[in-house]
Formats: sequence, structure tokens, C-alpha cells
Amino acid sequence: MTEKDASRNSGATELAEFLSQAYSCAMTMFENASYVEKELVNVELPLNLRDEVAEVCATWISNKHDIMTELDEFHDVPAHPDEGRIERRATRISTWLSEDFPQLNALVEKLRNLSEQDPKIVLAYMLVAGSAVNVLRSFAAVRAASDRYFVAEAE
Repeated sequence: MTEKDASRNSGATELAEFLSQAYSCAMTMFENASYVEKELVNVELPLNLRDEVAEVCATWISNKHDIMTELDEFHDVPAHPDEGRIERRATRISTWLSEDFPQLNALVEKLRNLSEQDPKIVLAYMLVAGSAVNVLRSFAAVRAASDRYFVAEAE
């Protein structure tokens, strides 16, 4: 096996790991969004923040569907694909997975601040913050797999 073949095999292995982690993260987003939506009626929360939580959940669910479509299209990639095309798709998937993190962070901060003033909001804060942690933890694995893939492709 030549060095180029070994590098290509490493890149394929790292790509498969990235795709697996992206799938897992998309499902984590979906599962957490579904859970938050279901439990949101059981926590006390001002209407404007309830709407923000619902918007984040809707984004996670929508992004999950977009990511699954993009992941399905990787099956159409030939044995020796256009590497630029794969890199663009991998970058697009990572972007979709993380695009609402600033909004999510702001929402969690609002809930944290509000829960310090009003103990009735603590459950809503814990619900949203816990789900955010689950998604961020899963995304960290995607980012690590993405970094390994891009390093393998650069070699």
C-alpha cells in the first residue's frame, strides 16, 4: 500500500467517523427538542421566553431533517470523490449543527438570570440548560471528528 493510499484510507475512516458523529448529534438535537417541547407545558415561563424556547426547538428539528438529507447524499459520493465537494458538505453539516448556539446561549443566560430572581423559573432553566448541554456535548464529538477528517485530508 502506498503512502497516498494509506492517507486516503485514513481520510475515509475519519470521514465515516465524522458522518457517524454528525448523525448522532442531529438525533441528539431532535430528541432533546422533542423532550423540551413535551415538557415545556409543565414549567412556568413568561410567554416571550416560551416562544424563544419553542423557536430553538423548531430550529433543532428542522436542522435535523436537513442534516439527515445531507448525510443521505454522502451515499452518492463515488469511490474517488471530489474532495472539495465533500469538504463543503462536511462544513455545511457542522454549520447547521451549530448555527443556533449563540441564540441558545443567550436564552440559557436569560433563563439563568430569571431563575435567580424567581425560583418558579428554575425548572424551565434546568430543562433548557440540560438539553443544551446534551447537544453541546454531542457537537464537541462532531467537531473533534471533523478536525481529524480535515487533518487526514491535508496529509
